[in-house]
Amino acid sequence: MALTATIAKLRAQKTTLNVGGEILLPSPLSPERVAALRLPGGSVPPSELLEWLAFDASWFGILRPGTSELAVRTVREILAAWAEPPPRDDDAPPQSGEDVSTEEVLAYFLGNLPEPGLADKPAIELTYTPGSQEHVLVLDGDRVRVLGCEKRFEFWWKYESLDELVTHWFGLAKR
Repeated sequence: MALTATIAKLRAQKTTLNVGGEILLPSPLSPERVAALRLPGGSVPPSELLEWLAFDASWFGILRPGTSELAVRTVREILAAWAEPPPRDDDAPPQSGEDVSTEEVLAYFLGNLPEPGLADKPAIELTYTPGSQEHVLVLDGDRVRVLGCEKRFEFWWKYESLDELVTHWFGLAKR
C-alpha cells in the first residue's frame, strides 16, 4: 500500500494519536513549508517523508521542537547521543559492573549496524514509538527506511518504507 492510500485511510478513519492520555489530531505542515524543507547540504528530503509531513508534522518528532525544520542528524550522531551515560541521581547507588567508555559503546553500536556506510546517512530519531523498541528514519536518496533497535542493543531494518511503519503502527495492515 502506498503512503498516499495509507494517509487516505487515516483521514477517513479520523485517526488521532494518544500520547500519555493526550489525544493529538494530525497537524500538517503548510504546502509552502513542505516545499521549503531541505536536508543538511541542501538536498530535497525523500518524497515519502514530505508526503507524510503534509498530513502530520507533530506525532513522531520529525521536526525540531518549536520549528518547522527537520530534526535531522546522522545515524552516528544519534547513536553517539545514545552512548552517553544517563544522568545520575545523587541518591542513586553506584553502577555495578565494568566501566565502559562512551567511545566503546558508540563503537559497539556502529559495529552492529545492518550495513556498511550507514553511520553517515541523514536520519531522524522518532521520539514517539509505542513499545520497547526505538526507531530511526534513515533518509537515503528518495528512500526512507526504518532502523529498529531493541533496548539499544540490537539493530536491524525493521521497515523498508515510512508507509510500512505507519500501516503497522496504526493497524492498517498485518505485518
